[in-house]
Amino acid sequence: MQRYRFIVFCFAVSSALMIQSDSNLAEAKSKDKAVKKTKSVKKAPARRVPITLIQNACSSSERVHFSNKVPYEWQHQYSLFQKNKLSEIQGFAEALSLRKLGLQGESMVFSEFWLANSLYRSKLYHMAHQAFSAVASRQPTEETLPIQIASLRCINMITHQFPSMHWNKRLEARLFELQNGLESMKSISRPLKKHLQWILWDTAGAIFRATQDTRLLSILKDSGPHEAFARALLESTRGNTKKAALYLIKFKNYRRVPYTLRRYQTTATLLLARHLYELGDYQRSANYLHQVTKSSNEIASVLTELAWAKLMQNNLGEAVGAAMSLNSGGLEATFAPEAPMVMAMALNELCQYPHSIRAIDLFRTQYKEPYHWLKQWRKRAKKKDPKAWNLYPTAIRYLKGSVDVPEKVVSEWIRSPLFLSSQSEINLLIDENNRGKKFSETAQTEQVGRAKKLLAELRKLRTDYQKAKILLEPGESISTKIINRLYRYRDQMKHFYRLRAAAPFWNKLLKVDQMRGERLRERLIHQINNEFMRANLRMVQNLDFVAENNQLIEVEIFNGASKDIVWQNAHPDYEKVAEEIKDQKEEKNSDQVWNWGTSEAGLEGTEEVWEDELGTFRADIYNNCSSKDKYLAIKSKLIRERTLVKMKKRKGTFSISSKSKINR
Repeated sequence: MQRYRFIVFCFAVSSALMIQSDSNLAEAKSKDKAVKKTKSVKKAPARRVPITLIQNACSSSERVHFSNKVPYEWQHQYSLFQKNKLSEIQGFAEALSLRKLGLQGESMVFSEFWLANSLYRSKLYHMAHQAFSAVASRQPTEETLPIQIASLRCINMITHQFPSMHWNKRLEARLFELQNGLESMKSISRPLKKHLQWILWDTAGAIFRATQDTRLLSILKDSGPHEAFARALLESTRGNTKKAALYLIKFKNYRRVPYTLRRYQTTATLLLARHLYELGDYQRSANYLHQVTKSSNEIASVLTELAWAKLMQNNLGEAVGAAMSLNSGGLEATFAPEAPMVMAMALNELCQYPHSIRAIDLFRTQYKEPYHWLKQWRKRAKKKDPKAWNLYPTAIRYLKGSVDVPEKVVSEWIRSPLFLSSQSEINLLIDENNRGKKFSETAQTEQVGRAKKLLAELRKLRTDYQKAKILLEPGESISTKIINRLYRYRDQMKHFYRLRAAAPFWNKLLKVDQMRGERLRERLIHQINNEFMRANLRMVQNLDFVAENNQLIEVEIFNGASKDIVWQNAHPDYEKVAEEIKDQKEEKNSDQVWNWGTSEAGLEGTEEVWEDELGTFRADIYNNCSSKDKYLAIKSKLIRERTLVKMKKRKGTFSISSKSKINR
């Protein structure tokens, strides 16, 4: 590599000396000034804006309107960078060369934005996040403010893809200054001002969700969905259920939601359903739960809460159906201990006592192993066993196919949003480490390739120059074609030197990032382990709660069952009549509900499951309690009918009227 650099440098120097020794070159330079402006360098656009404006930053539709304060040479290079005609490596070098000019204000901030954008396009998101944060955290001025807000948009795009990335603490304080500066700006159009305002709202909303800083609500005022969702979260944390529900309904009524909030639409729906349940509006709670798609990560929680809502509405068949669905397919591995309890309560209300006992037995069968494992884990955690505090390797082994923890427990771990986002960032760190090395290798390869091309071009140019010089007549000058080639070669050498000068800076930046990446990976794993331990404690408490309630349900079941046995012994023909009642009901409702099979087919999820909208299924279990009432009504009707028949048969033998008695 050093050999090529030395050869290129020697040829460049010899070429310059050769040109300077030519007595006719001065005249050629004076004649070719116009050529230089028209051919070798493109003419700058006539229309200018007072400050540099960036729209749709860090996207394929990015547009930049430059002011005169940014040198035109770098404006042209950035336009090539936008059109992918300039590599990320060369773009990084060009941005660094602009920064080294020492120009303050707009040019300096734009050069730093360009450096960050080069890292972003190279998918080195952590370094890009740090660079964009540095740009946005500067003391804002009127000329730098649009570039700083464009940096916020790039940060929003990164954090939207990797939610576990933290916001810079200095940025929160700068946000108020950026907001005040934007409100006082008069040099930009109203549509562009609104575009920048939306970026500030996106940023303020994201920081509020992470910090719950109520001061940010002043920025979010009149922001529409951002303000509604932020206030809903605030009221939820304060326990103001009614206000939170009103704000969530307002949020869901917005037809257009920014991309930064779309990931929270399912969360808002689930949160609204829970608040409505707390307020006693079970029907609306169930309606919102129906809106959650089956692909949601919260589907187990949704079905459990749907079963509770249906139970409270006294829709017992649908409550049993929702609970049974958690024992079917992939949902069988999820942690949902309240589902068998809801099923037992609903079956008890239906006077289906044997099936209700089976639902409780199902809970004991499915959650016996998870319960014992969690109890043992809690004992080891109290003794500060390192393995009990470091659960992350266990989760990774499960994802690779090795199961040494009950599936219902580990499935609850890996469904955690914190685990999903943190693991995504850990994977990114690994990819970035490989990309950083590849970036360095690609830069070196490009540098060597350019050196070879420049060397070949210089040899050819020197030969053509010498031939042209020999053929010159007295008084003639070197042709403009040769002069233009010399100018182009000079520009190529300039970009090559910029690329070479960026190498030390890049290597230093890469080493710092690798050290930061190791610390960040340890912090993320620590967060994941804490989340797993919180989940374990929550699961133990939930299992204790369900087990305690199941004991109370069993007492109620046995009391009802004992009375039911006595009653059925007194009415031996009840079962035959109940089956007829059930068959009539099935014929009436066969076109309205899905048939899941009777509960006798098993509560373990072995029956066939029909695809349908979430929550519209119900279990095919008849109401034994109402059947008893119908049985008694039928028996009473039969007794009346038989009595009338006997009376009609005896009517011809004697009269039962008072008048007939008098006549006799």
